[in-house]
Amino acid sequence: MINPSFYKIFGNIEYERTKEILKDVQKKIEKINLELFCALSGLSIYRHSLSTAYALAGITISLIYVSNEIYRQNMQIYSKEFLEIKTLYDEITKDFHKMCETFGFKEPVEIHALFEQSLRRGYFSKTKEYEYENISSEFENIMGAYTFTGKSACKHIATLEKDIMQQCGMKSSTLNVYQETMQPLKNEYKSNNQVSTKKKEIMEETTDGLLDLEEIKALLRKYGNYLITMVVKDGKVNFFDAPQGRIYKLSKNIPLLLLDFFPGDTEITTQESSFIGTKKEYKNMKKYLHLNSTALSEDYALYTNTSYIVFNNRDILEKFYKENKSKYIEIDNKIKELEKKR
Repeated sequence: MINPSFYKIFGNIEYERTKEILKDVQKKIEKINLELFCALSGLSIYRHSLSTAYALAGITISLIYVSNEIYRQNMQIYSKEFLEIKTLYDEITKDFHKMCETFGFKEPVEIHALFEQSLRRGYFSKTKEYEYENISSEFENIMGAYTFTGKSACKHIATLEKDIMQQCGMKSSTLNVYQETMQPLKNEYKSNNQVSTKKKEIMEETTDGLLDLEEIKALLRKYGNYLITMVVKDGKVNFFDAPQGRIYKLSKNIPLLLLDFFPGDTEITTQESSFIGTKKEYKNMKKYLHLNSTALSEDYALYTNTSYIVFNNRDILEKFYKENKSKYIEIDNKIKELEKKR
């Protein structure tokens, strides 16, 4: 039985679907295990080797599990609906890249500033209104596409920014971090205050006495409760947090600690990969964590200047929105269709 405390703690993990998959796989394995054990035990007795039965059963079960997982992943990658969403998604990220070229933005901070302004002003939303909301059910292979539905959280936003940065020719990955509290920016778009409250409550709960506060913090520090975007260009690394309007730098004194001008610690988790299935991508990026970076004051100066340029050229964003609004609506409708087929 999976400890229910974990479902309370890891708010960013889509645990309901994972729980269903695990239960289903577990039942199949138990049934197959029993049948194989009975069949192979007879064979083993004949060969005077009970261990052979265990070994063969274990190998068979592992292969069945792996095959099941491959099928599940391929369903998300190759099904008609997913491919259609992916095509629309790629068109949007390419259009955003073109908008960057129109502005003349080439540096990660400039592209991040344009991305954040687009997010806050609703240019990524089908209704042009944005609400920060943690979705309890999603498909991990189209994580960034949920941003266009008008309601999304850090994992969706960070994934979209990562994909845009890659579209602009940069190395980029999402990055798991741990924060005790977080607060999405409120100006220019709707914000669900329950998000920060929920995260605060998670830290204050004792999960019905099963785990104390320090145990909860230890688990969160390992697995993370928030997602940001990591970008590398010209041998320099950047850490962006669009929902909260923050830019981080790695501490020179404390390992895996990210710093900015705002209070509150942000720690890179000790988990080897992101919780949304980008393990290979993250492992390739991990070696860049300790690269040099520009000064935080320099980044914020460029960010402020870029935001001013974007604000004074909102007609370019309006054009981008007009050209992509129908795609947002189509993606939203296709996601709803997929949800019905679960």
